[in-house]
Amino acid sequence: MEEIKFKPKKNEFAWLNRKYPKNGKSSIIANRAIELVKLYFLSKDPNCNFLTPRNGSDLEITCGNITQRIEVKGTADTKSVWAKLIVSGKPSHKLLKDGLPLYRVCGVYNREPVIFIMQYGSDFEMVSEARWSVRAKTTT
Repeated sequence: MEEIKFKPKKNEFAWLNRKYPKNGKSSIIANRAIELVKLYFLSKDPNCNFLTPRNGSDLEITCGNITQRIEVKGTADTKSVWAKLIVSGKPSHKLLKDGLPLYRVCGVYNREPVIFIMQYGSDFEMVSEARWSVRAKTTT
């Protein structure tokens, strides 16, 4: 597992705080994590291009002649809390098992978040679990 400490530029951090403010919503955390990964790649190569693929992965990155797809999972926690790391779709599950890298962004609201790059089989496994939906009780 590769660990990357990434510090966005001051103006990038301010933009993230405006666009994805700290409010606890999982959608904000997820989108902020994706933007942090984009900023990380742009810090390595400012000519990178990004697409949102429709095949189950979160991000397609093209830098130079290299294109890769990745799964991105973010958390406000500063450590990778395994209990909160969920793969919810069958397409993502299959892609990860087939070798798609997982970028776990921890501390998404911190000035210096940490990105863990993980591979299925060597860094993590996936365990199937039952889920139940909760609804209001109907009265009869």
